[in-house]
Amino acid sequence: MREDFGTSRGRQSGQAVVEFALMIIVIMIVTLSYMSITFLGTQGYLTKFASYTGARGYLAYSNGFGDGWRDGARQNSELIINRVGQADIQRVGGGVKVKILVQELFPVLRIYGPGGVMELEATTKLGEEDPMDGDNVL
Repeated sequence: MREDFGTSRGRQSGQAVVEFALMIIVIMIVTLSYMSITFLGTQGYLTKFASYTGARGYLAYSNGFGDGWRDGARQNSELIINRVGQADIQRVGGGVKVKILVQELFPVLRIYGPGGVMELEATTKLGEEDPMDGDNVL
């Protein structure tokens, strides 16, 4: 009788290890997915910021003093650590368009699509932005 008790306890111990292994996989997938989506949001904000600084520089350099506005947009686009290649920076009317290819942080998840690469694009035309809403608007 004592032997039966010992073998069932061994089976329960094995079951706990299997359940733990399955749950740790699920927890890791959820955690890495959350980090990847959060990172994508940060990259989007940095792309908008690069476009904004490029447009500000364009207004300052638009009177023929040079191409320094591209340098400002390019320097800010380099803040995105997992970009693929250089940013495509173009002048659009009275503003600036920035396109950046970014590679997925954890390529195993395939959140960005089949190639693991996504294109982020932001256009800023100063004076034509959407009005700000919220508590902090004066």
